[in-house]
Amino acid sequence: MKAFKVYDMDRMGYDGGVKYYRRQRDAERDFYDRVRNNIKHLPLASKNDFDGGRPWKITNKHWINGNVILAASFNYWEDSWTDCGTEYDIERIEFADELK
Repeated sequence: MKAFKVYDMDRMGYDGGVKYYRRQRDAERDFYDRVRNNIKHLPLASKNDFDGGRPWKITNKHWINGNVILAASFNYWEDSWTDCGTEYDIERIEFADELK
């Protein structure tokens, strides 16, 4: 039986928010809903903040250890508190729609 897995991956490589679907159309709908949600709610980096590219992108990929149909990545600002004060850095989050 084919199943489609939609998940997000944090900066440490752990996946979360995992959902499985039988139909590819349902998985893709969830994928694009997550993309739209991140564009609206994440403090995305601007072109001048990192390498002049877009702060988010969707790609069609195929990984060796699994068939990833779609992947999206977001570069956004994340703040953290340290002994020296608040530090800001650009983090990356990924979503993938994977065939299992």
